[in-house]
Amino acid sequence: MTEWPQNPSTAVDVCLLLEGTYPRVTGGVAHWVAHLVEHFRELRFAVAFIGGNAADYPAIVYPLPANVSHYGECFIHGADPHPPARRSRASQATVMAEVDALHRSLHQLADRAVSTQHLRRLLPLMCPGGALDREQLLRGRGSWELLTHYYQAYGREPSFTDYFWTTRFMHVPLWRLVEFYQTLPPARLYHAVSTGFAGFLGTVARYHSQRPLLLTEHGIYNKERKIDLLLSSTIQDSRQFLELNRAQMSYIRELWIRFFTALGGFCYDACDDIVTLFETNRQRQIQDGADPAKTRCISNGIDVPRFAALRSLRPATCPPVVALVGRVVPIKDVKTFIQAMFLARKTMPELQGWLVGSMDEDPEYAQECQQFARSLELIEPHMQFWGIDPWMRSTPRLG
Repeated sequence: MTEWPQNPSTAVDVCLLLEGTYPRVTGGVAHWVAHLVEHFRELRFAVAFIGGNAADYPAIVYPLPANVSHYGECFIHGADPHPPARRSRASQATVMAEVDALHRSLHQLADRAVSTQHLRRLLPLMCPGGALDREQLLRGRGSWELLTHYYQAYGREPSFTDYFWTTRFMHVPLWRLVEFYQTLPPARLYHAVSTGFAGFLGTVARYHSQRPLLLTEHGIYNKERKIDLLLSSTIQDSRQFLELNRAQMSYIRELWIRFFTALGGFCYDACDDIVTLFETNRQRQIQDGADPAKTRCISNGIDVPRFAALRSLRPATCPPVVALVGRVVPIKDVKTFIQAMFLARKTMPELQGWLVGSMDEDPEYAQECQQFARSLELIEPHMQFWGIDPWMRSTPRLG
């Protein structure tokens, strides 16, 4: 097997692999990571942040404590210089045969152990200067021939132009993550808090370092990305009106879903331990291919004495309250909650709805939700937007 380049820098105890969360985004997972780092002060952490474009994450919102000895970030869709094309290497035929075998195994839903073995052989070749580095992906004749072959064999309705740019936008981040891994210090343990791109980085780290990989899924990444893709208005359906079959997903959406499913499967295979919050999520992980023996639930803990004093602040008569605790972002489908409150209040006029979660991640969506509530005449106290950690700033009003 091709040897991996060696990572520089001093070793750390735990390398946290974080996609779209701490330290640049607030929210439940970000708070959890912040508490984890702050409460294990005897450990040295590296924080590896993964985001889309740098412009979407203007600032670090959580100060990094002293026990974070390394911070690195990778923006997978950022601008990139274009090096000159170069002649393909003699080994390209063998490498592309391996790539083809990997894609065929995924497309035919073969035993994932087969796909994983192909991936493990290819990962070292994806490093800069390797026989399958990013330059070969973008400009190599072998990758072009495979791409055109796959379009002819599997493509349904999209134009080749749509297919070409979708597959490029989809795959380039994987090469960037392989390159990013080489900038991280070696660690005794790698800890990803999702599958997806963070999970793929964990897969790379696990197979190169032979160190344990822990996955903690608060929400099931594959499920959330599928919801995003099904609701997305940025993925255009190129089928004509008479060609539309509402029972069949557009090919581009299906391609993206298969992509994230494959990344999740690779991560599950690479993990030594897979943790989630409750049994339904654990069953979903198993359904998506996780080894049941690796999975377990660790429920969120509630410090009851800390909050017990709040009971004394309740009025003698308390109206019924329904709360959505989560970030005000599209994946949480806050607008449906607001609409449900509007309908429920027709039979329970005294009902209150509380939205308890960060409104900073997607301010435009948060503003839309507030305007939607007002348009339905849901105003305080019937609908209250408390932002994040409201109990640390003020007490919600009951009544």
